[in-house]
Amino acid sequence: MSAQRRGTGADSATQEKPRAQKEHVHGPHCNHSHDVICEFRIRHYKKEDYKQLRAVWKISGIGLDDTDKAASIHANLKRNSHGYRVFVIEAQMVDQKKKTPVSDARIGGGVITTFDGHRAYIYHLAVHPDFRGVGLGRALLDTCERQAKLWNAKHLRLSARTDKSRAPAHQIYKTSGWIADDTIWTYKKTL
Repeated sequence: MSAQRRGTGADSATQEKPRAQKEHVHGPHCNHSHDVICEFRIRHYKKEDYKQLRAVWKISGIGLDDTDKAASIHANLKRNSHGYRVFVIEAQMVDQKKKTPVSDARIGGGVITTFDGHRAYIYHLAVHPDFRGVGLGRALLDTCERQAKLWNAKHLRLSARTDKSRAPAHQIYKTSGWIADDTIWTYKKTL
């Protein structure tokens, strides 16, 4: 896996700026190439992304239900075009010296952001394990924050599972300025 990333975006919510090389501690088991970087682009979801995005969600431990099926996502995008966004990251490993891809571009992560007129919400933030540790999760959070500002939202909220499978996401939230709100409980009811 790469120790560096480069990113671009398609519009004001998805503009991503390249960041400096990530700190890496070398040890006796460090056997990866440091000539390979992860290049990515955050963009709006397209119908043909569903299969790969769902796979990212599943491998990341995101709880999925009927509302996460392709038809539901497409219906929400159409019905609520002003307050429902799905962003994906197209990621690809590139040999930095040769400037050539070492893997095919694929969906490396994604997130759903919604707006109710007052608050913006983040759902299903996930990055594929192959692309973790290079800043894609933080880039998705930044994109959601920019989108919330475009909506003039006053608050941005997310709910996160508490099990250990989501520990990397919790770390990103904490280091990105998110504060756990112990005064809110989440309830659910199947209709």
